[in-house]
Amino acid sequence: MITLFQFKPALGLPNASPFCMKMETYLRMANMDYSTTCINNPAKGPKGKLPYIEDKGEVIADTSFIIEYLENTCNHDLDSSLDSTEKAVSDAFVRMLEEFFYWTILYSRWIDNRYWPDARNIFFGDFPPLVKNIVSNILRKQAKRRLYEQGIGRHTSGQIYQIAESNLVTLSDYLDDKPYFMGDEPTKLDATAVLRAITWLNLTTHRKEKSISSSCLRCNSGVNSTSEVSHFSG
Repeated sequence: MITLFQFKPALGLPNASPFCMKMETYLRMANMDYSTTCINNPAKGPKGKLPYIEDKGEVIADTSFIIEYLENTCNHDLDSSLDSTEKAVSDAFVRMLEEFFYWTILYSRWIDNRYWPDARNIFFGDFPPLVKNIVSNILRKQAKRRLYEQGIGRHTSGQIYQIAESNLVTLSDYLDDKPYFMGDEPTKLDATAVLRAITWLNLTTHRKEKSISSSCLRCNSGVNSTSEVSHFSG
């Protein structure tokens, strides 16, 4: 049986990490047998990140490589019904979410001073107070450097949240009234997109992010409720 190693539930979500939620949602969508093991230290993973899986003695990290491995070994491709053009569109949306939108979530949790205390308590709440302060501050500085190097950390807070809103509106417009992003059946894009929208909706709902406009909240709600894949996320 496949064992999925991931973070524990947090922030009112099945998992604090959108990538972990994506991976478990994919496993459910593909109807695969699996178990989960929650760990708090991503450094224990083979690439220093979560999630990763163990299967038949194999250890695979990174959601893209995990999914590729499962497609090859289990002969199950959620995108098998898509033609080459549809796969290109789907891949473009996935890249937008994982290589761009993801950083706006990282900024909100780790850099925005209004929300950092909540994130620190959730991610480091089990640490002794002194260790908690030292470790969390070191990792926060690393996150700030990563954001700056990626580019999004060079923008103002308002500009970063504007980018998040723009991405979500694009998703909502493309989803429209379809049951799933690419049509009548769930695909890998659904596992990626809906979980990102749910994550951001959770941030804006629980933290009352005033810099996110009401249109963005409507967009999130539309993506969350319209796509039937949300029931796979637990």
